Amino acid sequence: MDIEQILLAALLGGIFAGAGGGLGAFMAGFLPSSYRNVVIGGMAAGGLALSQIAVDALKSRSLGNEIHAELQQSRMFVIIEEEFPEEYAGFVREISQSKSDDSAFKLGNRFTTNLRKTHAEYLKSASSSKLLDFIEADRRLANAIRERDGDEMCSAFLLAGPGSLPNGLTPYAVEAELSVEALFLAISDGRDIDNPRSSPSEAEWVELLEQWQSEGATEDMVAALANPESAGANLCGAYLSFLTLLISYEAIEADAIRAEHMFQKAILN
Repeated sequence: MDIEQILLAALLGGIFAGAGGGLGAFMAGFLPSSYRNVVIGGMAAGGLALSQIAVDALKSRSLGNEIHAELQQSRMFVIIEEEFPEEYAGFVREISQSKSDDSAFKLGNRFTTNLRKTHAEYLKSASSSKLLDFIEADRRLANAIRERDGDEMCSAFLLAGPGSLPNGLTPYAVEAELSVEALFLAISDGRDIDNPRSSPSEAEWVELLEQWQSEGATEDMVAALANPESAGANLCGAYLSFLTLLISYEAIEADAIRAEHMFQKAILN
């Protein structure tokens, strides 16, 4: 069995929390009414469909304890085992018993997808540092795609996930894994704290958007996040600008907004 392909599948399951897809649904729910008139044609409500990537056939061989040893070569799985030991042990058992190439791949994807969605609520309790770590990792991933493949490919990734990229996540495996690691560390941190913040009010969102516009964001940039399916190549720049604001924002409610942003993305399919 090719552990590298299982790792890629697991990255796909986790990376949707780090990608920009579903921003229409996010902004539709939280964009203050005073800003909604900049969006023409309504808000996009689509999330991310499961991206498919072509993989070589997984070679059958006895796994036993070897699968654990091989998975531990990935820091992402080291973190998952440390923070979610029961779920990790169950995953290793399932992979070891997998009878087909396709089922092994789907198990890897489903594992991280379910893990982030099941525990997403803990992001509302995560510390400021862990929230910032994730948002910075998210920004690095999107920026790496932009620098290598341009705004169009970056925007396609944000809208449709890794399947839209010519070579999938392979050229960005380092950035992708760091993003997923930061996500699960934030979830674990929030679980330990378990003191969820209240959702930001409309007035707090207005303040954030006004700050963004004071730093150069245009109405077109706001509309790009609110309706990403119509934004074209402009989505990438708008998203990176928004993340930069989230990182630097210093209002009292900043962490509540960061946590809500992460939570809304983590629950995507």
